[in-house]
Amino acid sequence: NALFGALFGSSEYDNSISLSQKTSYPSGTSITYYIPKNLTKVTILGGSIGCGAFANISTINSIVIDNNVKSFDSYAFYNCSSLSEINIPDMSAIYEGTFSGCSNLQNVVIPNSVENIGANAFRDCTKLVSVCIGDENGLTKTIGDYAFAGCSNLKTVSMFNLTEIASYAFSGCFRLRISDLPASLETLGDYAFAGCLSIYSIKLHNNILNAGQRVFDNCSKLIEIYNSTNTFK
Repeated sequence: NALFGALFGSSEYDNSISLSQKTSYPSGTSITYYIPKNLTKVTILGGSIGCGAFANISTINSIVIDNNVKSFDSYAFYNCSSLSEINIPDMSAIYEGTFSGCSNLQNVVIPNSVENIGANAFRDCTKLVSVCIGDENGLTKTIGDYAFAGCSNLKTVSMFNLTEIASYAFSGCFRLRISDLPASLETLGDYAFAGCLSIYSIKLHNNILNAGQRVFDNCSKLIEIYNSTNTFK
């Protein structure tokens, strides 16, 4: 069984706390396990982390992942509400919902090897302040639908070489301060930055081929959008 709770079983014991996990995410049969209530740190040395493996664990605040771990499946750390720090090793993708609801996570560094950030990957990480998506040599091309939606304390995002920011990707990021999008960007999805109340001015490069509806909806403080040839106020 790929679920963390299965390591401890479904019988209550002293100093245990109940944990509800599903056989698959986001839907599936719920199973109640009991885990040690004082368990706060987990170290993972290898293999892969399955769908919903650590979902809903409220006690763990730190997960250390060795570089021998090659992948996280979707919703792997969903709703780990106490998780404040995690390292992401080299892997090709961050799948749907992987860290969604990790409401205590504060800083994220995504390695250059990640090519795609899936839908809802960091949705509602309400204490997330900064995200670094690789560097100039990074392979990340796509940020999926709602990937960072509802990250209401997110202030800074560094990103390079992106070709697509999908629909609602940063919607509801009230404190996001961003003034320049990657020159490689080709597609901006519907409502991609909707409700980003701290964006005042933003540069869109000439490579954008597809811009969706209401990309900057309710960005009430935005006063200037410009590129190399035009300024719109």
